[in-house]
Amino acid sequence: MTLRERFNRIVRFQAVDRLPLIEIRDLNWVRDHRWRYQGMPADCNPFEYFGLDEATDDRATQWLDVGRGLEYVDIDLYALPRFETAPIREDGDYYYDLDIRTGVILRRMWSRTSDGLDVKVPGIPPVKNREDWLEYKKRYDPYTPERYPHIKQYGHELTVYPLDYPETWEEAARDTHTADHMVTMHLYTGYNFISNAIGAERLLLAVIDEAEWIHEMMDHFGWFTREASRKAFETARLDFVQLDDDTPPRTVQGELLVSPKMFLGYVGEGYRETLSLLAANGIELVQPHLTRHRAFDEQIVQMVVDAGLTPMLLADAVGEFSVAERRKQYGGRYPIRGGMDGSMLIEGERAIDEMVDRVFTDAVGGGYFPTMMDRYGTFLEVPLKNYEYYVRAFRKANGM
Repeated sequence: MTLRERFNRIVRFQAVDRLPLIEIRDLNWVRDHRWRYQGMPADCNPFEYFGLDEATDDRATQWLDVGRGLEYVDIDLYALPRFETAPIREDGDYYYDLDIRTGVILRRMWSRTSDGLDVKVPGIPPVKNREDWLEYKKRYDPYTPERYPHIKQYGHELTVYPLDYPETWEEAARDTHTADHMVTMHLYTGYNFISNAIGAERLLLAVIDEAEWIHEMMDHFGWFTREASRKAFETARLDFVQLDDDTPPRTVQGELLVSPKMFLGYVGEGYRETLSLLAANGIELVQPHLTRHRAFDEQIVQMVVDAGLTPMLLADAVGEFSVAERRKQYGGRYPIRGGMDGSMLIEGERAIDEMVDRVFTDAVGGGYFPTMMDRYGTFLEVPLKNYEYYVRAFRKANGM
């Protein structure tokens, strides 16, 4: 079986020859920042080095943008035309530059860590008033031709993809029908766009003080994403769609800053329209963005079901939202992805063995597609020898 065949059978609770062993994050980045200093050849292909399941199509393996088993359909849902580049400005511990995709002036703090990564802090949004908004929204026209595909129109993005990236949408869409790996796309219906436009802090106040304006922006961005994505839904073969921003804002500790009822009052109608569009184009599987707030999550999952679609749930490795607990919560009716966490790879062999044993126990009966979630951003701290041990343990349990 191909990786894609395994995925589509698992999420439909059908038998497969074995569980897939994949990594959906870019291991080249981990190689360059950590593993090359622990013995991995600097110029090796880490997916081949570990013997992971991956795409086998020669061209696809050169430009898949997330891992080697999951492809994201790449249309441009940012501002077009782009904002003009602004010179970088430094101010003590901070430096500023312009995100030309959103118009947000990014404010970053110089990192004190050994890896040299900077630390993002709240930026300066481009929209201060309704006059700014009327100009800003012009850049979010769904019918701008450069959205399909956008790579060659904007030089700063050429560094992400090699020269053989599809030159036309027709070519890119055709490739999704013959791919042997999973194909998905991110879909947003409003919240992230508005947060970029006016800033997260003001948005929290505006949902009460400027409700009519927020509804206006939510309606515009919901319409924008549906219309801009329509061609992709109609012509590409998507195994599932990820809905990425339909959750209330939260604190670092996970507490909701807006009640689920209020939040759904803003996003609910657009969410339903988006789900209806997916269903009308034969897309069966949707991965909603769940909050780990049970009451809200259950409402979102029910909206997906009411639209005639199947929700794919994300699960933690352990705890209240593990695979086993997700099954209890929803009666085992829906497929689940995740269930592994990079933090357990740090702990060592015993924790890895326990995680792998749990994965294969959870996989009995189907409906569970194991992937590493790395919820806490710890994957860069995983030692090379621990990841090698994890791969060996998984392959042994899998009979590979």
